[in-house]
Amino acid sequence: MNKNNNTNVKTPVKAQGKMANEPSSETKALRLLRNMGFEFVQQLDWVAKNDEGNWVIFEIKEKELFTPGKNFPYYGAGLNRSQLYLRTQLLQDLELRTYLLIFAQGTKDVYGAYLDELERGKFYDTPNAIRIYPLSSFTKLSWGGGSNG
Repeated sequence: MNKNNNTNVKTPVKAQGKMANEPSSETKALRLLRNMGFEFVQQLDWVAKNDEGNWVIFEIKEKELFTPGKNFPYYGAGLNRSQLYLRTQLLQDLELRTYLLIFAQGTKDVYGAYLDELERGKFYDTPNAIRIYPLSSFTKLSWGGGSNG
């Protein structure tokens, strides 16, 4: 019998590529790293070097803006507090700042600010662990919305 043609019904040949319910390689790597004792594992959206030679982490979000309500006094945008904690660790340990870019869903408006600067101003924590900063704390950036950036 040819070893490449398995005709035994009880022993199926594994198809090449990913099986239907198999986790992604990123998920498997995350589990491996945690099992190896690594803490504060995080996936970065972008890392870039600016004109001054400094590396900057970029956290990118596309969301609807928070609107003023009963417990929230201003229009705002933000991110999950667990992500904020991880990016703060990068700043403290490696002096890598994070720039938060918010693409306002349904518009061409883009807002940006460094997280460490946002943290020195006003913010509001929702019951769902989202930290919201007032839009007035961000710089409104111009973006044409084209597919080539």
